[in-house]
Amino acid sequence: MKLARLLGNDHRLFAHNFELLEKSVGESGIDVELLADMNHRAHTVMQELGLDSSDLTANELYHALCAGIRVGLLDDCQFVLYEIDGEVLSFNRNDVAINCHKINCHNNSQLGEQTCEQARASLAKEIFARYTDHNQTHNETVKELLKEIGLKI
Repeated sequence: MKLARLLGNDHRLFAHNFELLEKSVGESGIDVELLADMNHRAHTVMQELGLDSSDLTANELYHALCAGIRVGLLDDCQFVLYEIDGEVLSFNRNDVAINCHKINCHNNSQLGEQTCEQARASLAKEIFARYTDHNQTHNETVKELLKEIGLKI
């Protein structure tokens, strides 16, 4: 499941609990909508940076995000995570600032060393908010299902 990969969550109940969450909201596709929102925001930033996502590599994007933080392109990307070339990259400005510092201080900072912690925490909160905002859900049930798979909200 893509959300599990983005969150770095390999809990065995992850997919099952999301199925239960989706059933609780009448299969309204909150998870799919969230993924589409993240993808749209990531592609908007890439376009603004002049990047062509059709032939972009993870390494190029990793380094280009530093320019995005300098011009304020990441201000609306708190929970945005993007998977490219098997790598998960954060568009969260705090994560990007940490990653840029690594690049600037260690000139050879490579993929696999990047942080996604702030985006992952923000994404967990966004998931909770979207499911609890739905008029059919029971907030405590949502909280328990997410807590059971290790998401901190």
